Amino acid sequence: MQQRSNSQSIHNEGRLFLAILVIEKSQLQSVRHAAAVYDIPRTTLQRRRTGTTL
Repeated sequence: MQQRSNSQSIHNEGRLFLAILVIEKSQLQSVRHAAAVYDIPRTTLQRRRTGTTL
């Protein structure tokens, strides 16, 4: 079961990275749209872009 969690985490990190990349390259204009396209939480994407840690 641990391996499934690790692979899911890697998959999620990849989607976050791609979403940030397309926003920075101005291919998508809004964080909300990028979050929807890459199926990731909008708040997580916003926090990653600003460097906020919990």
